[in-house]
Amino acid sequence: MQILSTAYLPNILYFTKLLAGEPVLIEAHEHYVKQTYRNRCEIYGANGRQSLSIPTKRVEGCHTPIAAVEVDYATAWQNNHWRSIKSAYGSAAFFDFVADVLEPFYTTRHTSLLDLNMALLRSICRFMGVSPQIALTEDFVADYGHSASDCRQSISPKVRRWEQFGAVEYFQVFADKHGFLPNLSIIDLLFNEGLNAADIIRRSRV
Repeated sequence: MQILSTAYLPNILYFTKLLAGEPVLIEAHEHYVKQTYRNRCEIYGANGRQSLSIPTKRVEGCHTPIAAVEVDYATAWQNNHWRSIKSAYGSAAFFDFVADVLEPFYTTRHTSLLDLNMALLRSICRFMGVSPQIALTEDFVADYGHSASDCRQSISPKVRRWEQFGAVEYFQVFADKHGFLPNLSIIDLLFNEGLNAADIIRRSRV
């Protein structure tokens, strides 16, 4: 079994866990952790690796459960994210197909960050033609011991060693400027490789 945190447009390492052929539990009862992939993704822009973050509202401060974290719409982050995505991938081979899947999430609103992330994840999996066995945790377990592979903390912007997990290289729009950048958001792979994405992920397993 794989244990994962929720994530906004998760990276390729995250998807290697989803497609490992094991049941997956996504943490729904932890306290929200800042500066993680829970509300952040990384794409490949004209200047290299670019971070996109969803602003959030934590009604109970640092002790807010992840399921209670709300998306903050006080700023036009949806427009900003979509503009950045179009700028990064507008010339990619599969832009139109993937844009049809993603764009509705930047014109409608989800109150909960967890709900938004899960809805995006399900839509991306449907597009890829994969059906991982995913469920939300029913309570918080601090230590799963040897009963599961717990990646809640290890798939993190702060753990950069994961960038070199044996990722299979694929075409990237700006690779001629900055070279191949591993372990970006799944949308980087989708825009550039379309339905070949699942095969590339399976060949990129740790």
